[in-house]
Amino acid sequence: MINNVLKLKLYQAIQHKLNDSKLLITSSLNDLTNDAKNDTKSTAGDKHETGRAMMQHEQEKLRIQLTEIEQQLTLLQKINPENKAEKIQLGSMVQTDKACFYIAIAFGQLKIQTQQIFVISPIAPIAQQMLGKSINDQFEMN
Repeated sequence: MINNVLKLKLYQAIQHKLNDSKLLITSSLNDLTNDAKNDTKSTAGDKHETGRAMMQHEQEKLRIQLTEIEQQLTLLQKINPENKAEKIQLGSMVQTDKACFYIAIAFGQLKIQTQQIFVISPIAPIAQQMLGKSINDQFEMN
């Protein structure tokens, strides 16, 4: 049985990291927007237009990243980290003989206390194998 305190700490760590990333991207986007407003046309002409285009491209990349983080936060908010389910579902933490998984969002690996946990999306192939299973059910991957 997975410790619910560990599960709650993991949930909070993911939420904290996503919020930090959101703040960083928002700040960078604001800086670029301010730079674009303060940028005056120089006599260099083509260099100015190239710089402006690069700035707009960077802004677009940041907006895409911001949208992705907001989508992840929205999905994360659908999870109740204190929920105890009989079957594996979104928000479940699963300990296998190989590793520990948290089915939430595609986030990667996190270390909480001494436990390495893979935070995976419910559409990941391994998550698809686990969803709907109960304690002591088996599944094979590769």
